[in-house]
Amino acid sequence: MQKRTSFIGRFTLLLVILLNAALQCGAAARGFGTLSENRRARSEGPNRSGTYSSRLPLWAGWDLESDPAAAAQLLAQNQQPPAPAPDQAQPSGEEKLDLDDQVIRDVFGPLQRGMEGHNLYQVLAIFDQQGTPDYAQVRDQLRAFFDQYDAIRFRYQLLQVTSDKNHGSAVAEIEMDATPADPSLVTLRRDIQMRFHMDLGRKGWRLVGFSPADFFAQ
Repeated sequence: MQKRTSFIGRFTLLLVILLNAALQCGAAARGFGTLSENRRARSEGPNRSGTYSSRLPLWAGWDLESDPAAAAQLLAQNQQPPAPAPDQAQPSGEEKLDLDDQVIRDVFGPLQRGMEGHNLYQVLAIFDQQGTPDYAQVRDQLRAFFDQYDAIRFRYQLLQVTSDKNHGSAVAEIEMDATPADPSLVTLRRDIQMRFHMDLGRKGWRLVGFSPADFFAQ
């Protein structure tokens, strides 16, 4: 009787060991299947956006199906929004120009465009009408100049700009070719170094005089 009881106990222990081994093999197989599926998903190539997608991190030998809590935690981590990108530099307002660039923008740029565009009003707009002592004379000289010449080529090279509070001066090399409206006249060519006197107002720098003063005279 004692031998039979001992045999039954050993047989039961053997069944328990075999059952545990079978359960462990099944869990390993499921974990291997999950790992294979994830690897196959990564090997399919990029998606429409051109990036590779992986729904869950790959953990070798970890059966996610046997641990629902861990799977839910990994899924939540995977769905978290990406970390905010570093603050990008906000576009600042208009960059402050240095003195040379301001003078080119306010005076020499419009002067060149006005001369070559044969636009008297654009040229006169760079002058401070109230601050230019001989403004009427300059206006009459420019009007007569545009009446006599058609095509005008105007070039400048800014050499020096200085300022003292709201007053400034600029030295520039000026080259000008003007084709007369009368074909019997020769082309006018001038290459000279000029000094321009300016005042700074609400609308930027404006001319109040230049020398030689007879540059546009006939």
